[in-house]
Amino acid sequence: MQASLPAGSSVFELPYTFFPESPQRGGSYLLIEPYLRTHGLRWSFGTMRGRPGDVWYERASRLTGQEFADALATAGFAAAYVDGRAYDDGGAAIMASLRALFGGPIIEDASTHRALFRVPPARPRARPLVVASTDRGWHTQGAASATLTWSTGSARLAIANPTDASQRVHVTFRLASRSPRKVDIAYAKRVLSGVALTAAAPSDISIAFPAAPGITWLDLDTDVPAQPSGDGDPRRLGFGLSDLSVTVE
Repeated sequence: MQASLPAGSSVFELPYTFFPESPQRGGSYLLIEPYLRTHGLRWSFGTMRGRPGDVWYERASRLTGQEFADALATAGFAAAYVDGRAYDDGGAAIMASLRALFGGPIIEDASTHRALFRVPPARPRARPLVVASTDRGWHTQGAASATLTWSTGSARLAIANPTDASQRVHVTFRLASRSPRKVDIAYAKRVLSGVALTAAAPSDISIAFPAAPGITWLDLDTDVPAQPSGDGDPRRLGFGLSDLSVTVE
């Protein structure tokens, strides 16, 4: 693999496996082997679970067909590596889909069900995959509502743009609160929107802005501290978030 790709190439690994200690068939560190046995290549496995890069990796792995190819190509991946030992069918299904998408593998080891596929350059006007995820300032478990992620006060969302250029994105989500409060939404210290929340009904948020390359943040600042939930949850809750999504314009 090292001899077949230019130095510095990025390789997308399948199946998606979070790090550390994923309950993965074949072992939670199966996909670290290529990293240990090569030099000068970059591998997708190993990003800390829940971090923006890991969220992007997981979302990309769920795509299929041309959407998957576009996501990898626009993010700069030169190849896709499959380890069939982590699949119940030995990787037969995913190998077949990648053959149909990318053609025959650059390298294949049938005895261990592993293969490396070259990712072609991005199509003209192909849209990259940009994702948003909760970052600092959120409760991670046991929220008062199973459908909402609750903040601990002011909080922020991470925007993962894997390209080397700014992308005009449209971010939508829903905010709710158990008490009246104002939430200002800012990107790069510039307030894009302000919303007055009440206990009566959630508010739908829709904002557009140019997301810079890499990991950047939307800051959600509230003027009211987190309050006790009042329903047996011992933690203090700020505002609730749901239905977070991003599209590239």
